[in-house]
Amino acid sequence: MNYRHIFHAGNFGDVFKHAVLVALVRAMQRKEKGFLFVDTHAGIGTYDLTSSRAERTAEYVDGIGRLWPREDLPPAVADYVEQVRAFNAEAGGPAGQVRHYPGSPMLAARLMRPQDALALSELHPDDFITLRDNFAGWRRVAIQRLDAYTALKAYLPPPQRRALVLIDPPYEDAREVDRLHAGLEAALERFPTGVYAIWYPIKRMREAIAFRERLQTLPLPAAVTAELTVRSEPADDAPAPLIGSGLALLNPPWQIEQTLTTILETLRPILAQDEAARTALVWLRERT
Repeated sequence: MNYRHIFHAGNFGDVFKHAVLVALVRAMQRKEKGFLFVDTHAGIGTYDLTSSRAERTAEYVDGIGRLWPREDLPPAVADYVEQVRAFNAEAGGPAGQVRHYPGSPMLAARLMRPQDALALSELHPDDFITLRDNFAGWRRVAIQRLDAYTALKAYLPPPQRRALVLIDPPYEDAREVDRLHAGLEAALERFPTGVYAIWYPIKRMREAIAFRERLQTLPLPAAVTAELTVRSEPADDAPAPLIGSGLALLNPPWQIEQTLTTILETLRPILAQDEAARTALVWLRERT
């Protein structure tokens, strides 16, 4: 429970994750019937990038900071950036400068229709209180202080029988992948038709490959992974900082791979920190 996302808000991992999240919400809304958005690690919902904690790392500079001034983005990426700009303006951010950054639950909440709903969980006691305060007055938003995998049991299956589930652990606990694996297996048994988006960090490519292979041991529905790395992998004997991130999508919406390709190929040159930046789209289980 020591992880605090404020140190990483708006970084290149957030940019990729949130661009895909907006695209997933739009895809879910192609059907008129409502759905439940579940965020298992909701954080505090909004982040002040001028706060001392955010400025201590200033990771947003090489993330949303690079996209902020761009006016040449394709619709799949521009949609996300416009959501951030609109939120920043509504929160009182200065014109032309990103200060207020919406986290995953706030981005999703801004896109919800009257027939859609949110279920958010956050375990950190202080962050839970802040999250609850940030959503005070919002309708159709349920917030509970729950462990992520307990939340999956609590929220699934949803009464709407449709759900988009975002699972993005900090991966600070050595047992996190084991817990994720068990929690996802149970969730798929309870609600096999949900759309699941699982974020994972990339520090070394062999770890990303191992993560994919571990997912393939589950009784997966159709599943695809999208990965974006922005810099070179460190030497084996060197510390391993974050070089990129991936998203595994289970039951991905129809034709989402075309949108994923656009997002990946747009973000790679913008977010690249050296010539080793790369993208990958890998099917773990093909559609039948």
